[in-house]
Amino acid sequence: MNNKAPRPATSVVAIARPSASLKWVAPCLLFFGLGLIVTDQIKPQLTDPVKMAVVDATTPVLSAIAHPVASVENAVSAGKELLFLHEENERLRLENERLRAWYVAAQRLSAENRDLRELVDYEAVWLNPELSARVVADTGGAFARSVLIDHGRDREVAKGMPAVTSSGVVGRVQDVGHHSARILLMTDLNSRIPAMLEKNGERLVVAGDNSAQPRVHYVRTDVPLAIGDQIVTSGVGGIFPAGLPLGTVTSLTPVTGRSELEARIQPSVNLSKLAIVSLLPTAIADDPLAEEAVPDQIEAAPASEQATDG
Repeated sequence: MNNKAPRPATSVVAIARPSASLKWVAPCLLFFGLGLIVTDQIKPQLTDPVKMAVVDATTPVLSAIAHPVASVENAVSAGKELLFLHEENERLRLENERLRAWYVAAQRLSAENRDLRELVDYEAVWLNPELSARVVADTGGAFARSVLIDHGRDREVAKGMPAVTSSGVVGRVQDVGHHSARILLMTDLNSRIPAMLEKNGERLVVAGDNSAQPRVHYVRTDVPLAIGDQIVTSGVGGIFPAGLPLGTVTSLTPVTGRSELEARIQPSVNLSKLAIVSLLPTAIADDPLAEEAVPDQIEAAPASEQATDG
């Protein structure tokens, strides 16, 4: 006969019940988070180091995730291209012929430009791209249209550096961490870029408004602007070199009560599919805000979201 007393049943609720020392963790984290949010709204410069520290810590993880995703996307894309290989090859052959013709014209213009520079003793200030960086994430916050890259101060990335691709302007570096940086896209509400109409040099301003197509300000009704015209950077302010593609005019709307037109452009770069960007050196060492390059009539964004050229 077994004389052992039966063990008392262990309550599942008692096992799952947290200890008294853990009951204060969730409220403390909640109040800490609310405190960070309030501080960020009142004085965002106090929380910027914390935010960039978190970004620095998460960038390696985001970069590791981006690599396999990019590999899968490349494999799918390669499979699709194989289905249209003959048509693509023919298109590239014709494009190559056109490029050869442009190359001859470019050589002639380069020689002509060299002679003119020597004539006026011109000294170029714009250099080649300093480095390229991988886009690892889209970011939000005060800047609704921005992306995160995997290079920072460790690769000599500086605030204000223009970001471009082979198609044109992407934006400019807004915040820099040790291993990462945030690029403010040209479509962001805080972006203002001095521009010009490519065909006649008419000075304009391209302003983002968080939509997919930025606005073009200060287009007089007597300016021969038409849908399909190309808008490029003007070089005013010393941030972006002159002549970088910004976009193509897609719409023209009269401004009520003013002898101006409001135009919208389709950016030259597909900003929704950024993978690699190149950073140009800025000509201004201390990265001033270059607001002097943008006409005073543009209304500033709200103080809590104010920033500078895209």
